[in-house]
Amino acid sequence: MDKLTRDQAIAMIGIGKIRKLEALTYEPTSRAYDHADGEIEWSASLTTEFIPDGELCTVTAYYYTDAADAADAAQVEALGGEWAGIDWEVSYYTIA
Repeated sequence: MDKLTRDQAIAMIGIGKIRKLEALTYEPTSRAYDHADGEIEWSASLTTEFIPDGELCTVTAYYYTDAADAADAAQVEALGGEWAGIDWEVSYYTIA
């Protein structure tokens, strides 16, 4: 699977589906990287139709946080707050 930019993913499945995907709740993928910042991978997936042939595909958005940000946000959530303070910008998309 190639890593796609947002524009590339939009061209393949449409802006509406990308917006729907980006609104989904993301979950940790259980891939933690042993980088200096303790990077953690998160993702959200959506099954949809591929443009132009209409075949079903799964588009996935990948996000990354560092372990310290995730721990801080988890404490806020445990107290009834939202996962605020994390930049939930998509790093890349895949379509399979």
